[in-house]
Order: sequence, then structure tokens, then C-alpha cells
Amino acid sequence: MARAPKKTAPQTTAQRLDSIVKSARKIMRKDKGLNGDLDRLPVLTWIMFLKFLDDL
Repeated sequence: MARAPKKTAPQTTAQRLDSIVKSARKIMRKDKGLNGDLDRLPVLTWIMFLKFLDDL
């Protein structure tokens, strides 16, 4: 007997941003040139800035 799919509440803006940042951090961990969070944070900030600028 198949279960009915769960209905999840829509994500808030903060939850969506959190999931996007976590996804980006997960991808950036695979980059051999970035050794730690101190290397990744400026890169992530720059990517977010460029994304927000592009959205404008």
C-alpha cells in the first residue's frame, strides 16, 4: 500500500536562503583550492553579491 506524499509547508525566505547557502558550501568543499571556511567565506560572499547584483 503506497503512502500519500507528505504536504510540506512552503519555505520562508530565510529557510530558502539557508538551503541555498548550505548547498553552495557543500559544492565549495569539493574545491581543492579552498582549504577551510576562512577561504570559502569571502568567495561565498562575492558570489552572493554578484547574484544579488544580477537580480537587480
